[in-house]
Amino acid sequence: MSAEITFATYIPTGKIIHIDRALNGDNCNCVCNECSDLLSGIQGQVNEHHFRHQVVKDCKASFETALHLAVKQIIVEAQEICMPGKGNLPYKNPVAEIIHKDYRPDILILDLYNKNIYIEVTVTNGISKSKKDFFVQSNLSLVEIDLTNIDRNINYEALKGLILYTHKYKSIITWEKESRSFKAKLMEIAGLTFMITLIITLLNLIFKRSKYD
Repeated sequence: MSAEITFATYIPTGKIIHIDRALNGDNCNCVCNECSDLLSGIQGQVNEHHFRHQVVKDCKASFETALHLAVKQIIVEAQEICMPGKGNLPYKNPVAEIIHKDYRPDILILDLYNKNIYIEVTVTNGISKSKKDFFVQSNLSLVEIDLTNIDRNINYEALKGLILYTHKYKSIITWEKESRSFKAKLMEIAGLTFMITLIITLLNLIFKRSKYD
């Protein structure tokens, strides 16, 4: 095991929890996010609190995997997130790991105008150039949350506050360009209608004048 486990899956709910929210000992009722084996909560007075496999094994459980799962859970369970340059953005219908064409963004949310916003959570490897190019060319909104330098001792509540209420670690890779508003289109139609009516009126006047000449 490469590092101490601080996040695990709580069996009764299937949700990710931090060691500080778990019971101590074998009764913590948690399993490893990597291998699904039972864990024990280790919450002594000397060492940092962590989970440990009840049966010793060579599991490759990592902080990165657990952090990735925790962030997706936080966003899926919320309804608003702070975005750089956008402020607090309300959203609905969050879905994790949805496939779009040949890509699988970590999370898809809809803003209140039903515009798709895709979110990538980076813990180790960044977003590939091909994926960035695809979203730019498709005029789709893509936001990256880059947690490669996050404090590895962060607990769940601090992580939740960081993800939802600050724009730290976030960057907008591309944002959907606004199409002309419905109001603008109506104004354009109204202008064309006025011009057509004016031309018809002028033609009628010319026709009547030529008729009496």
